[in-house]
Order: sequence, then C-alpha cells, then structure tokens
Amino acid sequence: ELLPRLVLERNGVEVRLPAIPDGVPAQLEELGYLRQIESFALDVQRGRPPELGAPFGRSILDVVCAAYASAGLGGEWLPLPFEGPRQCAPLQLWRP
Repeated sequence: ELLPRLVLERNGVEVRLPAIPDGVPAQLEELGYLRQIESFALDVQRGRPPELGAPFGRSILDVVCAAYASAGLGGEWLPLPFEGPRQCAPLQLWRP
C-alpha cells in the first residue's frame, strides 16, 4: 500500500491511539516523524546541537549504501565506513 493505515493491536484487539493534532498530515504522526521534527525544532530554538546529528546520519548512510552495494555483489562483505561511490543513490549501488 502506498499509504497504509497503521494500527496498534494487543491480543488481536485494536488499541485506540491519541488523536492526531489538527492540520498535521496523518503520516507525520503515525510514522513518528512529528516528534522528530518537534525535537529538532526545539534544539534549533535552544541553540543546541541535535541529539542525533550529522555524524549519526553519516553512519546510517554508510550502512545503507554498503548494504545495497553488498546486495549488488551477491552478499559480499563490505567494510564500513562505506568507501564506494557517493554520487549514486542506494538503488544504483545495487543495480548499476
């Protein structure tokens, strides 16, 4: 599904979640992005670096790129940090 309806269940019974704030696209709240955006905005407002800054993002990008490149090489192990081409999208690393 392009935009699945997310639900929380306990023992097969749906658990009602708090209402989504007015004016907020459902996906921002349901997928957890709203709290991330709020946290980032508070960091900017208070003049402090974000809890998960650029070094963390770079580490995640290394793992994602290495995973795609590894898949394109039949599962070959690749070292981290990723040393492959940085101008390619992950999908291009998998299927050039």
